[in-house]
Amino acid sequence: MKKGYLKKIIIPVILTVFSILLTGCWSYQEINEYHLVTSAAFDYEESNGMYCITTEIISLSEEKDMQQARYFSAYGSTAFDAVRDFITKTGRKLFWGHGKVVVLGKNVALKGLIPLVDMPFRDAELRGDMWLFISEEASGKEVLVTAQDRRHPLKSTQLTRSIKNSEFVSTYYGVQLWEFVKALNAEGISPTLPVVRLIKEGKENHIQVGGTAVFKKDKMVGMLDEKDTKSFLFVIDKMNHGLFKVKSKDLEEFVTLEIFDSKTKVGAELENGDIVMNINVKIKTGIAEINGISNYAEKQVLEGLRRDAGDKLKRDMEQVIEKVQKNFQSDIFYFAKYVRAHMPKYWNEIKHEWESVFSGIKTNINVEFEINSSALSFEAIKVVE
Repeated sequence: MKKGYLKKIIIPVILTVFSILLTGCWSYQEINEYHLVTSAAFDYEESNGMYCITTEIISLSEEKDMQQARYFSAYGSTAFDAVRDFITKTGRKLFWGHGKVVVLGKNVALKGLIPLVDMPFRDAELRGDMWLFISEEASGKEVLVTAQDRRHPLKSTQLTRSIKNSEFVSTYYGVQLWEFVKALNAEGISPTLPVVRLIKEGKENHIQVGGTAVFKKDKMVGMLDEKDTKSFLFVIDKMNHGLFKVKSKDLEEFVTLEIFDSKTKVGAELENGDIVMNINVKIKTGIAEINGISNYAEKQVLEGLRRDAGDKLKRDMEQVIEKVQKNFQSDIFYFAKYVRAHMPKYWNEIKHEWESVFSGIKTNINVEFEINSSALSFEAIKVVE
């Protein structure tokens, strides 16, 4: 038998055998052996010293052919122990591949998040791109379980949509798990997380996102309200859209500006032995609403509005920086990054005392507003008598 003929016979046989034996999924798992987790709440109960993990688990409603949520809670002396406790209570393991959101209770945030963020980076089943929130209420469990919204049967869907649309309101800033851990590992700086709360609407509790939880490393040390959060976002160059309300000093009337684009550049320098952060902000806006009768097509009036808007934002930014320096001593503005980049030798001298150095940093803020659009008219609506 010729050699070429053998190859024609043997090679197809070998390929056929291997295709039968090796076909399949390396990490195949029966989905009916797992609970599909879409969101979770992590809490710490001081009364018993136990971690509590509450999960939102999806199941398909046969009647409505839609996803419905069920909630389970488990306890343990550690976070991983609590996850394993689900098996004894439900008979199934948790599948985190669909996990989108984690709500952290206030108590666990005050205690420290290292035990909780350590687990996802050691367990391949948990995702690093999950969005993190801090509950303004005592427990994250309350947010998942007691919130009622027929428009959003899954809390994970509602909170994920809130993050995707955050740039249009600019009162909070979304942070994923990997970003939080990256900030923890960085020298000098501390992370932040958006705040979620329950608000009463009739007989229902609805979810609302707004404000910022401030951390010193992995422990929460306070919160900023929505107004201060807007100023904070300008400082860290995360303000892309939203509204800015300003009162004209000369005309004694309010004007709302719509932000189309914003760019912040930060630099660091030494001035008479003190660190000064130079913060330059350029904002492109348009007039969204006029609460008065003035004609902003007039150059003098428009220039006055630009000046007043710039002065107000500068004051707001100075105030939030001073508040964080005084009350929290936590560098959430990434000032350490700029000092290290612009003055590396000096940074090595002060990095071990950065907390006290940060509290005394001075700022030089320059704000430039551009008002390029006014929709259909620069003039206010006038009522003719």
